Amino acid sequence: MLKKGLFLIFIFSLILGACEKNITVKLPDSSAKLVVEGYIEPGLPPFITLTKSAAYFDKTDLAAFQNSFVHGANIEISEGGNSYTLNEFCSSDFSDQELMLLADAVGIPFEVLRSVNYCVYTSFPPVITGVPGKTYGLRIVSDGKTYTSETQIPVLVPLDSVWFKVEKDQVARGLGFTWAHLTDPDTLGNAYNWQVKRLGKDPDFATPRGGSSDDRFYNGSSFDFAYDRPFSARDRENGDSSGYFRIGDTIVVKSSTIDHGHYLFRKSYEDFLSSQGNPFASPSSIKTNIVGGALGFWGGFGVTYDTIYAK
Repeated sequence: MLKKGLFLIFIFSLILGACEKNITVKLPDSSAKLVVEGYIEPGLPPFITLTKSAAYFDKTDLAAFQNSFVHGANIEISEGGNSYTLNEFCSSDFSDQELMLLADAVGIPFEVLRSVNYCVYTSFPPVITGVPGKTYGLRIVSDGKTYTSETQIPVLVPLDSVWFKVEKDQVARGLGFTWAHLTDPDTLGNAYNWQVKRLGKDPDFATPRGGSSDDRFYNGSSFDFAYDRPFSARDRENGDSSGYFRIGDTIVVKSSTIDHGHYLFRKSYEDFLSSQGNPFASPSSIKTNIVGGALGFWGGFGVTYDTIYAK
């Protein structure tokens, strides 16, 4: 049977080779679009990053990234009938001490902010900060075009508990996963995002695959769940320990409750990343909650932090 199968594969490949022809694919125009990355958390001002999308074969070096930032936009945040104008700040405007605070707020490593003139629209000192349960409107005017969106900081649904557990087949090496227990309210439509970082090892928080979920299949349930360690460049140094946490790690868990529009963006983004390079994956596009033709998202986070001492 094996030889027959190999023979059929060989014949099939000859047929395909005989039918081979050169095909020219004309890619559609990819005119640059505004890309919005905006979020607001409890106790923090809003942070909005504006960039321009790149064409298929544009360079992706540091200079191209630097030139992608969109400057001079007018951005307003509205809440409760009041509007607040954000100002543009670039990392070159801050001292090292201020950059460290900015790095924690926007989730970008301090070293990156020092080496790249990263630009963000915010209020400093804050004229508005996030409050759970409130809804925030976004209005952007850039290059004569107007873009709008709206998000809510959901009332926080905290994790009941978090812990580290060594996997049965990794006891000798002390490797395992992070676990948590969640009680989802009996109101359909709750959505969550999970991020982690290891103190002293990871430069910032990262979301594992499948780290965003909604309660379509577990509404009102109380259950345990686990996540592996998100991929990072450092994983390549760890060989087959990649994806695991290790005894001795200090792991900070950032658990967020997010609104459904924010969840749809994050889920579609994860699906898009997982489909890249997979010929059997269904085509996917990244959803946006920005009205007016821009890409990206404007999202609110209800956030709690927990620390796990892996032992």
